[in-house]
Amino acid sequence: MKTKLTVAVFWVGAGLLGIQPGAAQSLDFGDAPDGVSAILYPTLLLNNGARHPVVTGAYLGASVDVEPDGQPTGNADGDDLNPPAGPDDEDGVIFMTPLVAGQTAIIQITTSTAGWLYGWLDFGADNSWSQAEDAILVANAPGAGTFNYPITVPGTASVGPSYARFRFTTDQVPLGYDGLAVNGEVEDYRVEIQAGEEYDCGDAPDSVAALGYPTLLANNGAQHMLGSGLCLGALVDAEADGQPDAQALGDDNNPPTGLDDEDGVSFPTALFSGVQNRVQVVASVPAGVTAYFNMWIDLNGDGNWTNAGEQVVVDNGAFNGTQWYPFTPGAITATNSTFVRCRLSTVQGLTDRGPAFDGEVEDYIIPIAPVKWLQPPDLTSNGVDVSLVEKMLANDFRCTLTGPITDLHIWTSFYQDLLPSEGLNSLAFTLEIYSDVPAGPENLYSHPGELLWARDVPPFSYAAGRIAVGAPEWWFDPAQNLWVFPGDTQVFQYDFTFPADVAFVQTKGTIYWLAVRYQDILSQEPAAMGWKSCPIEERWQDDAVWFDPDRQVWVDLHYGNGHEYAQVIENSMDLALAVTGIEGELDFGDAPDSPGIVGYPTLLANNGARHSVVPGVFMGSLVDAESDGQPDATATGDDNNNADDEDGVNFTSPLYMGGSATFDVICSAAGFLSVWIDFNADGDWTDVGENIFATNNVVAGTNTFAFVIPGNAIVGNTFMRFRYTTQQVGLAVTGQAPDGEVEDYEVAIQEEVQLLDFGDAWDSMTALGYPTLLANNGARHAVQPGVFLGNWVDLEPNGQPTLNADGDDNNPPMGIDDEDGVIIPPLLIAGSVAQVQVIASVPGFLNAWIDFNANGTWIDPGEQAFFNQPLIPGLNVLPLSIPAYPATMSGGPHSRWRFTTYPPVLVAPMFMGAETDGEVEDYEVRLEVLDFGDAPDPRYPTLLANDGARHRMPSAYYLGIAPDDEPDGQPDAQALGDDNANVDDEDLVVTLAKAVQGETKTIVATASTNGFLNIWIDFDQNGSWDASEQVVADQALVPGTNDVVFATPQAAQLGTTFGRVRFCSYRGLGPTGFATDGEVEDYEVAVFQNGPDPSTFRITNIVYSAPSTATIWWASESNVTYWTQWASNLVSASNVSWTTWGPVVLGPANTQTDTNAAETTRFYRVIAPFAPPPP
Repeated sequence: MKTKLTVAVFWVGAGLLGIQPGAAQSLDFGDAPDGVSAILYPTLLLNNGARHPVVTGAYLGASVDVEPDGQPTGNADGDDLNPPAGPDDEDGVIFMTPLVAGQTAIIQITTSTAGWLYGWLDFGADNSWSQAEDAILVANAPGAGTFNYPITVPGTASVGPSYARFRFTTDQVPLGYDGLAVNGEVEDYRVEIQAGEEYDCGDAPDSVAALGYPTLLANNGAQHMLGSGLCLGALVDAEADGQPDAQALGDDNNPPTGLDDEDGVSFPTALFSGVQNRVQVVASVPAGVTAYFNMWIDLNGDGNWTNAGEQVVVDNGAFNGTQWYPFTPGAITATNSTFVRCRLSTVQGLTDRGPAFDGEVEDYIIPIAPVKWLQPPDLTSNGVDVSLVEKMLANDFRCTLTGPITDLHIWTSFYQDLLPSEGLNSLAFTLEIYSDVPAGPENLYSHPGELLWARDVPPFSYAAGRIAVGAPEWWFDPAQNLWVFPGDTQVFQYDFTFPADVAFVQTKGTIYWLAVRYQDILSQEPAAMGWKSCPIEERWQDDAVWFDPDRQVWVDLHYGNGHEYAQVIENSMDLALAVTGIEGELDFGDAPDSPGIVGYPTLLANNGARHSVVPGVFMGSLVDAESDGQPDATATGDDNNNADDEDGVNFTSPLYMGGSATFDVICSAAGFLSVWIDFNADGDWTDVGENIFATNNVVAGTNTFAFVIPGNAIVGNTFMRFRYTTQQVGLAVTGQAPDGEVEDYEVAIQEEVQLLDFGDAWDSMTALGYPTLLANNGARHAVQPGVFLGNWVDLEPNGQPTLNADGDDNNPPMGIDDEDGVIIPPLLIAGSVAQVQVIASVPGFLNAWIDFNANGTWIDPGEQAFFNQPLIPGLNVLPLSIPAYPATMSGGPHSRWRFTTYPPVLVAPMFMGAETDGEVEDYEVRLEVLDFGDAPDPRYPTLLANDGARHRMPSAYYLGIAPDDEPDGQPDAQALGDDNANVDDEDLVVTLAKAVQGETKTIVATASTNGFLNIWIDFDQNGSWDASEQVVADQALVPGTNDVVFATPQAAQLGTTFGRVRFCSYRGLGPTGFATDGEVEDYEVAVFQNGPDPSTFRITNIVYSAPSTATIWWASESNVTYWTQWASNLVSASNVSWTTWGPVVLGPANTQTDTNAAETTRFYRVIAPFAPPPP
C-alpha cells in the first residue's frame, strides 16, 4: 500500500525545532499590506503572496516561524507579532543608513547558511514592487553570517512611507516578489524615504566590490552639505553619490555639460620626500565665517589616506581668496601618480571620510616621478643662493638608473626677494649636461667636461612656485666674491620637463654635470636669481662650480667671508638639484628603422615605442632593457639582444588575405593591449584600419584575439607591433609608456584562405558559445581525400554557427549536406542508454561531446561521450549512456563529433582546435529529464514506446515531494515501479487505493504550486482509461493541501484496477503523452461495494432436479453484486476450495442454477464480494 507522511515544522531557530507528524506543509508568509478585494502587495495566499516552506537551517536572522496565510498590516509587522508571545522572526534585515532620495544606503542582512538573497523596495509608493527600479538586490550570500549591501535610492523616489520585501532561499532558481519558494524565509518592512539634501562628493577611485579611497557613500565617502556658500574655488555642484574615477575627474566631468567645480586647489611644483612644498588654495568664504582646510596625500600609493603622516595639512585657517599652505611630505613611495583629498569646512577635525555640514571636498591625481637623484635645498640660515646673474653654475650627480632624464629640478631665490615682474616662469633658461672630468694630477677638483646635451627653455614652458618663506639666507656672487646676509627669505622650486624623445639618456653609474644659466628678458628691471645650496650633510663628490668667462675655466665653490661653514675643513659647497622622470630602464621594439628616415618608429631618435621596465609587468615570460630601439630587417633585434624576451605573442592561425586570423597574447597581469599591423606594407602603421586593437582589456594569462585581414592587403611579409601596459592610457604606435612591454613581429600575409572543414554549433564573436568560429579556436579539420564521416565532407573558410547546428548542413545552400555521418535518436532521456550509429569512411577514432547540462559548453565533467573510440569502415553502432539528472538537463543543446585516422593527443579541451585530417560534425540533440508512470504495460500506456504519460523535470509543479526521473516508464503489476526506483515520489494520497460503487470519494492532494489536476480510473477494467473514466478534469489546485472529490459509478467492476493522476501548469492533459512540466503518478485501486445487510442475508432455498441440476435462492438486495460458489466437501474449514459458478448476479435478482453431472455431493454458498469496504 502507498503511504504518505507530511510534517509541519512549527518553528525553527537556534537550537529549536518542532515537527508535527501528519500536518500539512508549513509555510512562512510576509506581512506587507494586502487585501482580499483590493490587491496591494502580494502577501495573502489568495493573491499568490510570497511564501517559503520552513525547513531546518534556511532562514534570515535568528529564526523563522510559520503562518497559515499572509499577515498583512499597515506597519508590516503582522509576522513580527504572530504568535503574540513567540519570537519576532522578522529580524534578518537592518537598514544601517537612512533611505535618502538620490543617495546610497546600506542594508545589513544576516543569513543562516549560504544562499540567494532578493530584495524589492517600492520607490514609487504605488503599492507595487513591479517597477524595474524597485528590484534593489540580487546577491549570493557565501555562508552563514552578516553581510552589508549598498542600494541606490533614486533621486525620483517618492518621499514618505513605503514597503520593502526581502527573500532568502538556498535554491538557485530566481525568485520574484510573489509566489512559492523551495525553502528559506520572506521578511517585509515598512520604511521611510527621506528627501535628499544636496551634497558635494569626491571622485578619487573607489568601488563597492573592492574598497579604495572612501569616495562612495556606501564606503562612508566624504560628503559636504551644500547651501552655505562656503567652497573651494569659485563654485561647487551637487552629486547623488561619490563620482569615483581612475583620474579623479568624476566630479570635474559631472554633469558632462556643466562647469568643473574642482577648481580650488593647485600644486605648482613637484613633490619630494622631506622637502617643503606649498599648495595653492583658492577659497570662497562668506564674511564672518571661520573655515578650515585639510589635505591628505597617499604617499605610499596603497589606496588610502590613513597611514601616519599622510594628512599633510591639518585644520589650517582659510580666508576668502588665495592662500598658500606649506607642508613637508614624508617618504614618498607611490609610483607614477597618487591621489590627494582636500576638504574645506567650518568643522574642525575632519577625517578623509564622512559627512560635513558645509564646505566642499575636492580630489586630485598628482604625478609622482621616480627620484633618480636628490640634493634638497638648505632652508636654514646657512643656506646660500649663488648668483646666476650673467653666469653659468654647474653641479655633479651620479646616474642611478639607466634611461631618459625627462625631469630636472632646481631650487632658487631672488636677491632681496625682488621677483621677476612678469612672473616666476617668465625667465628663459639654458640647461646643459656635461660629462665628468674627475679630480687628478692635472685637476684639483672635478668639473664638467664634454657637452653632451643642451636645451633652451623658453619663458612660460615650465613650472615654478614658492615653497618656503622663512629664515634669511646668504647671497653669494662668486664673480665678485661678494657675500651678503641677509640676501633673501623666500625659496622657489623650478621644474623642467622634456619629452622622452628629446631627453638625455643617461647610463647607470656614470657621473654627469648639470649646468644652468638664465635670462630675465621680459622684465624692465631684471631680477637677480641665485641657485640655492644644499645642506652640508647632503654634499656629494666635489664642489659645485661656476664658469669664469674671462679665464674660460670652471671654478669650484666654497663657503667663505663670515659664513658658519667657512671654517669647516671640507667647506665645499653643492647646489640643490633633483633628477626625476621615467622609472627604470626601457624596453624598445625592433621593427626596421633608420635615423632620420620616417618608417616604423623604433629608434629613440624617431620617438620609438618604449616602456619603462617594471618588475612583474611584461608579455610572455620576461622583458629585458635596451638603451635604444633594436631595429632589424626581420624584427628580431630585441630577440637577439640579451635574453629573447619577444615571447608574448603566439599566432594560432595563418594570415590570409580577406580571411580572419587569431593570436594569443600572454600577459603577466591584467592591463591593456594595443596592436598595429602594416596591411599595405608601406613601412608605417599610420594608415586607416592598421590599429586593429586599441586599449583592449587583457587578463593575467592567455588572451585570445581575432581580426580580419582586408581583401586588399598586400601579400607578403609585413610587420606588427604589440604594446601592453597596466595603465589605461591611450597608447600610440610611438612614444613612452609607464610600464609593460613592446614586441614587434614580422608576419606573412598569404594570398588565399585555406579551406577546412568546420563545425556549426552555436558560437559568436560577442558572446562565446561552443568553440566553432576560428576566432574562438573552433574545431577544424584539414580535408584529406577519403577521410570523413558519412558519405562526404565539404569545405568552409570559417565555422558556420547556427542556433540549430545546421550551418554546415546548409552550406553551400544548394550543395550536398555533409553532416551525415552520425545518426542520433530523436530523444535522449536522462538515465537511459541509447544506440548511436556512426558511419566512418576508413578506420579511425571518434571523440564526441554532448552538452548534457545544456549550459552552452562541453567542458563539464562527463560531457565527453566518447574518447578515442575506435571505428571500423562503415556502420558502427555505439551505446551512448545519458547521465541521470542533474548531470543531464532538459533542452536542445549541441553535440560535437570529431573523426580522425589517429587518436588525438589528450590536450584539453579536445573539442576545439585543429586536426590534420578527418571531419567534425555538430548536431542539435533533444535531451529530456522525465517522470514516468508505473501502471502495468502492456495493458496500460506506460512505456515510451506506447506513448506513456511523461512530464519534463525539474519542475515547480508536483504532488507531495518532488518527483524523481526515470529513463522510461516503470510498469509494475502493482504500480509500484516508480515507488521502488530512487525516491518514492508516488505519494499523492493513501486513500486513492480504494473506491466504493455508487459513492463519492474525497482525497487530499498536496500541490507544490498552483496547477491543474486530472485523474482517470479504469472502472470497467478493460485495460484502458476511456474518456468516460476521467473522474477529475482540470481541477485547479492551490499550493498545499486540496480536497479532490470524484464519484465511483455504480456499474464499476469490483476488484483491483488502476488509476492515473497527472498534475501540471496547464489544462487539457490526457492519460498519455508528453507534458512540459508537472508529474504523473499511477496507483492500484480496489473497487468495493457496500454489500447486503448481514442480519438478513441468507440462502432461502435449494432445489435439486434430477438428474443433474440444482437451483439456489437467497435473500437479495438491489444493486448488490453476488457470486455463487460450490465446494465438493467441507472437511476442514481452512482448506475448503470454493469454485465460482454461473454469471455474476446483480440484485434484486436472487437465483442461480447449477448443472452437476459428475458430482454426487456439492456444498453451495452465496457471497457479496469486495464487501463491506475496509475502513
